[in-house]
Amino acid sequence: KEACQMEHSLSDEAEESLCRLLKHPDTCSDDGKTIPACDLPFSNCEECIQLHSRGLEEVGKRKENLVALSELKAGQLGKISFIRGGHSVLQRLLDMGLTPSTKITLLRAAPFEGPIEISVRGSKLALGRGIASKVFVEIEHTS
Repeated sequence: KEACQMEHSLSDEAEESLCRLLKHPDTCSDDGKTIPACDLPFSNCEECIQLHSRGLEEVGKRKENLVALSELKAGQLGKISFIRGGHSVLQRLLDMGLTPSTKITLLRAAPFEGPIEISVRGSKLALGRGIASKVFVEIEHTS
């Protein structure tokens, strides 16, 4: 509860410094929930770290809030906008064709935190919830 309140009152600089201090965590240590992607328009944490010297005010912010792939509902469409994790995570997802700007559809999610099945570039892929929680999408709204 306090973390949620703090999130809404921290400056961008304080939030980014806290993220670096905690070494860019994936989940909350108290409840294990996925920490949302930040508002900075980077496609991964490594890019943010490398470009940090430019200053946050020069970078700008995302226009849309992102949702973890593991939190999509069956049938929802999204465009990959951010991937959390180091080089090995990025490479693993790249090898599967999951890169920023790629459009995906969640086909189904197994119960009890089981794997999810997605459609990407005309193929079906199954992903474990752990790796799916590192991929953040901008939800595509259908008319």
